[in-house]
Amino acid sequence: FSTYVAHILVTGIGGLVTCNDPQIASMCRSYLAHGRDEIYLDIDADKDRNEELRDIIDRRFSFVRMGHSFRPTEMEGALGLAQLREHDENITKRRKNAAYLTRHLTPLIAKIQLPVIPYEREHSFMMFPITVYEEGERDKLCLYLEQRGIETRYAFPLITQPVYKQKFHLNIDDFPVAKVIGESTFYIGCHPELEQPDLDYIIEQFYGFYGIHYAKK
Repeated sequence: FSTYVAHILVTGIGGLVTCNDPQIASMCRSYLAHGRDEIYLDIDADKDRNEELRDIIDRRFSFVRMGHSFRPTEMEGALGLAQLREHDENITKRRKNAAYLTRHLTPLIAKIQLPVIPYEREHSFMMFPITVYEEGERDKLCLYLEQRGIETRYAFPLITQPVYKQKFHLNIDDFPVAKVIGESTFYIGCHPELEQPDLDYIIEQFYGFYGIHYAKK
């Protein structure tokens, strides 16, 4: 889970991994500590370990895999823990905003595809995804919205990122579904600070782009 500033749980930087496998958890801790040997991943790892102390001393500054410096500080932890208290309220408001956008943009479904949540499933709506049917129209719509103060973000397949293209020599044409999504889909915000006048303004701009009068119901 990413805790980037635009995401649901924010610590300012970084993210977190959840798993139910102690070996995977230990490996993850190694990766975030420069790839350090798992025998010594915290300052108390040698406490009361008399029989293993010789081995720990030999290996505690050994780096066994290519890792990174991803260790969070107490500041990031405090920010994240404080936000957990508002997590349910945050998600509830996001879902409410997404439902409002969906309801009022539904008359445009001949032109745009809106998110559909399968039965017995839930969505946290970090962002609100929209797919534009007309080829080449996505970019024009996004520019129109941006010019009116509505931030957008393209849905970008990982394989189109320059570093991955160079490293793995992937061809986007080999992934036709990802290609279509990457060329026709974008996101707008539905974060909990958006109020109804904000949502109405967003909706009005969509109707304006398509030259349709928006009669709020």
